[in-house]
Amino acid sequence: MKKVKTSCRVRMALLSLIALFITILYSHLYASAEIVIDEEAQFQFAEHCFNKGYYGRAIVEYERFIYFFPFSEKNEVARYKMGLSYSQNNQYDNAINTFNSIIEDCSDTEYSFKSYIEISRVYLLKKAYSISLTTLNNLITIASDQAILDQAYYEKAWIYMEMGLWEKAIECLKKVSPENEDTYNIKETLKGLAKKDGIKTKDPELAGFLSVLPGAGHLYCERPRDALISFILNGAMIFAAYEAFDNDLYGVGGIISFLELGFYSGNIYSAISSAHKYNHDEKLRFLEHLKKGKRVGISMDSVEKNGSVFILCQIPF
Repeated sequence: MKKVKTSCRVRMALLSLIALFITILYSHLYASAEIVIDEEAQFQFAEHCFNKGYYGRAIVEYERFIYFFPFSEKNEVARYKMGLSYSQNNQYDNAINTFNSIIEDCSDTEYSFKSYIEISRVYLLKKAYSISLTTLNNLITIASDQAILDQAYYEKAWIYMEMGLWEKAIECLKKVSPENEDTYNIKETLKGLAKKDGIKTKDPELAGFLSVLPGAGHLYCERPRDALISFILNGAMIFAAYEAFDNDLYGVGGIISFLELGFYSGNIYSAISSAHKYNHDEKLRFLEHLKKGKRVGISMDSVEKNGSVFILCQIPF
């Protein structure tokens, strides 16, 4: 009986030792599998996502970096790149909020000044020209570094060009300092703008007046197909109304005349719109020609060297 009890105790002791061993083993395995977030590795992974164009994922990774390393020297850079990611991901309001937070928290730093530029660019994408210009004017007011001022004037010039305000664009380009004229290709851009008077335009009022003869306004706007359609359609309706009245079908003639009045008015309105569209297209064509001469394209890729972040410039030839 004593032997049986002793044997049971031995087995219980062995089982306890085995359970303890398994517990220690699993604890060791769990500890070894624990994920440790490294500051540099996390930042570089966020950069990898950004450079690959995975902007949605980049936003998450930059935000993770900011959360886990709030006192890192790269915190401001991470916030700035998160703002760029929002912008590239068409999340314009989030981008503006992110850049504004940098300006509020990090005044008079490199990335706070750059945030003004990026806010202006976002508003330009939203076609909010006045706010875009106001943002740059605010930057010009507070900045003392000539390089920052030159970039602000250059950005303003291109906004004015987008608006078709060529003279104001010229004024801004002339404010760029001589040492940065070559950087921004100022002389060539001014030469291009000197040809602004050569932009072909159509007078909307003249287009509407010519449309008294259906199709003539479209022909003036260099849209011969629309001119032919308008002439045939209106001509047919006018002839049909004439035939109806000539055959004493006054009711039918009245209906046709009423319908023709709509087509005739549409012919005039369409010609005026065509003139505006023609002018808009010519302005864009001229603007695209000017953009081919842009020497500086600010790249959003950053290169980390000795703790400094450099902006890459692309120079097309």
